Amino acid sequence: MRESFLHYVWYHQLFIKGKQLYTVDAESVRIVRVGTFTGLEGPDFFNAQIYLGQQLWAGNVEIHLNSSDWYAHQHERDVRYDSVILHVVWENDTPVLRSNGSQIPTIEIRDYVSEEVLANYQKLVLPKQYLFCEDRLLSVGEMTWLQWKERLFFERLEDKINPIYEMLAKTKNH
Repeated sequence: MRESFLHYVWYHQLFIKGKQLYTVDAESVRIVRVGTFTGLEGPDFFNAQIYLGQQLWAGNVEIHLNSSDWYAHQHERDVRYDSVILHVVWENDTPVLRSNGSQIPTIEIRDYVSEEVLANYQKLVLPKQYLFCEDRLLSVGEMTWLQWKERLFFERLEDKINPIYEMLAKTKNH
């Protein structure tokens, strides 16, 4: 799993439809605006708007695979991260604190991402086959296979003949 996948899930809100989001402390979460992905140093999403319980918050969102990455990246020492209103993680393995010691609300999204989204992600990141349809070749009928190969033959033949026709046209068949 890559952090960029979590960015994608957050940005496109690929959470299970109809399932209410909650922080790890059981506070309801409603996303008004996901924010703008920065791609720079500092928090990942700038100027998000989120309801935590009944309170509307505006600020930044930071995303990690594990909540402990907050400390691995030393965000607790960086004042740019004091404006983070929500920490989005795949796995919450430790509470996260700002530089002033206040706890940042955290949402663990692994329970909110559908199996279908995960399966599609894994198809994209797993090592590629030689041919993308390699596992389906045996299901192609013999006649379809023969017609396809015949069509390829004529397309390649045309690719070889066309330059000759162009050269003859330029030299007036000379």
